[in-house]
Amino acid sequence: MRKILMVTLVLLLLAPFAVNAGDMNSVVVKPTMKINMSFQSGVSIPMGEQPTDHINFALKRLRLILSGDVLEDKIGYMFQGEGLGEKFLLDMKLIFKNYLPYTSISVGRFLPNYTYYQPQSVAKINFVNYPLLTLNYASWRQVGFESRTKISNFDLTLGLFNGIDVTDSWSDNNDAKDFLGRLDYSFEAGSLKGTVGVYDWFGFANGDVYNATSGDWSYSEQLSLNRMGVFVAGEASGARYAAEYVMGSQTVPETPIVGNSWSRVDGVGTVDVSTRAMFVEGMYRVGDVEGLVRWDDYDPDVDVDDN
Repeated sequence: MRKILMVTLVLLLLAPFAVNAGDMNSVVVKPTMKINMSFQSGVSIPMGEQPTDHINFALKRLRLILSGDVLEDKIGYMFQGEGLGEKFLLDMKLIFKNYLPYTSISVGRFLPNYTYYQPQSVAKINFVNYPLLTLNYASWRQVGFESRTKISNFDLTLGLFNGIDVTDSWSDNNDAKDFLGRLDYSFEAGSLKGTVGVYDWFGFANGDVYNATSGDWSYSEQLSLNRMGVFVAGEASGARYAAEYVMGSQTVPETPIVGNSWSRVDGVGTVDVSTRAMFVEGMYRVGDVEGLVRWDDYDPDVDVDDN
């Protein structure tokens, strides 16, 4: 996949210059840059009476976001760094525009357009913390590419990525890859407007198998990991709303090796586990004061009661 991405990147970078190869003076490059910063903090007030219970202030996020165009209407970019993390670099992607009708193509490391909240900037999420649905189903940052085609009220996303289960999200180390498909529709009727979307993440987990007799590992097994969801979000008469529902299925070892839920001992079978999650939230503003409320739920195994 690395070779494909590199060849694609080189060809697309050369494309605007190739068009004007006969007259290089006609190529005018005017890079642009937009700088954004996001800062979030929180405070917890314990209700207990223990000596260790005290008011705690904590920094949550400190983001620097750079975006703009390398070539106007042809090649854009986005860089994001986190000042409070172990690694400063979070996102780095190139965005190729207008090479295909109504379509942009992103290549690099970034948040795929998957679930309602994941692709949004942390500066725009309604609460400091994500809902349980996002925390349990998000793919987070992935290495790969993604296309978005916008025609009228429709927005189609197609993506190919390294994989949700791969802990090293900086490398291209999963031959099976994960696939994303999403379709959004924007609507407006009087004061009511919003977006409804459906998506499917079709993936494969790296199943590691340990042979207890020989002491050898096998990395050839691929275990399925799929998610399908629907959401609606928008605003009406001063109120904002969002709701989302996701169903998940994945193949896991009957008896995983401690410390790695995707590893199993040779001879031990696998089982299919179904999961689900949902949330509903609403916001209403009066003057400079806004009230927010959220209800969310996550079931790690729908076939087991009271889990």
